[in-house]
Amino acid sequence: MEFTQLMEKRYATSIAYTGTALPTSACATDLANVYTFAFAADPTATKYTVTATPSGGQTADTKCATLSVIESGQKSVTGTESSVELGRSCWK
Repeated sequence: MEFTQLMEKRYATSIAYTGTALPTSACATDLANVYTFAFAADPTATKYTVTATPSGGQTADTKCATLSVIESGQKSVTGTESSVELGRSCWK
């Protein structure tokens, strides 16, 4: 969620997400051994998707697998908990 806050700060100052690199964050540093953070595709003026792809020992987590969040704050998961209700447990 730290990334979404940083992206909204970028949007507030530039009125676009375009050309934004994924910012360095304490969260990404702390979780570097278990997740790789990236944009799913280059951000457009009004949209982006940030993904957290499991790495290391986290790859065994098939319930949540890859976590994603878009500019509206909508969250999703690709694992077996991919329904909205079940996927909520992945974001705790």
